Amino acid sequence: MQISNKYKRFLGIAILSIASSILFYGCPTIPEFPVQPSVKYDDVSFEIFTYTTETGVQITSEKINLTLYFEDGDGDLGLNLDETNPPFNEFNIPLQPDNSLIRIGDSDTLPAYNPINYYIPATSDSLVYSYIRYEGTDSAQYINERLDANDTIYVIPNPRSKNIFIDFYYQPTNNSDFVLFDFNAAPYYQNFNGRFPRLNTEEYERPINGTLTYSLESVIFQILFRQQPIILEFYITDRAGNKSNVARTEPFILSEVQIESTE
Repeated sequence: MQISNKYKRFLGIAILSIASSILFYGCPTIPEFPVQPSVKYDDVSFEIFTYTTETGVQITSEKINLTLYFEDGDGDLGLNLDETNPPFNEFNIPLQPDNSLIRIGDSDTLPAYNPINYYIPATSDSLVYSYIRYEGTDSAQYINERLDANDTIYVIPNPRSKNIFIDFYYQPTNNSDFVLFDFNAAPYYQNFNGRFPRLNTEEYERPINGTLTYSLESVIFQILFRQQPIILEFYITDRAGNKSNVARTEPFILSEVQIESTE
């Protein structure tokens, strides 16, 4: 069985597109895997494509396609886009000692504005639920503060809202060590972590294995890395929060793994 899904986010300088394609392997006997998921590198490719926005503007973008092999003993892999309630909420909201919200500028120790650590409501609304995690346990507190459309609230990203995590390493000069390229830092303030959808569509636990292709889209990959070798480091988590091993691609250069666009 093959499942294909596409999600798109527009994040500042880059465009992040998550495309998931999952292939299940049929087995004559039921395999046995640990409940902690595991992953292995399978393949990587790069493509350049052009698409037209809703306003008729043509944009040329780039995509790195990472294919990994996975195994999981109870099949609890995947998060659908509509799963936004705790523990899969996008961010946690820390509170002041009096249980009020923390707004930008309330303390000199807060970071400068960035889209990772602050939430701005699109319209005026009421924020009535704050989800706080204390040392590995879940605790909920209710608040009732009205937010204006220009309010800027301090938040902490919730790693449980994602289930695949990607880091970029690159080689600045010939024969140098590979170093982390930190997309979370200025001026990018983003990353390529994301979600792939539920893989086990049955109503019972079962071992699953297969391949997953996860596509990272941006307009700046070639600008950033040119002919420099790249390594992608990655891992996944299951719905219970169990983390897989960390795996890596072989070093690759974008132009050397480029394929004809499928868009």
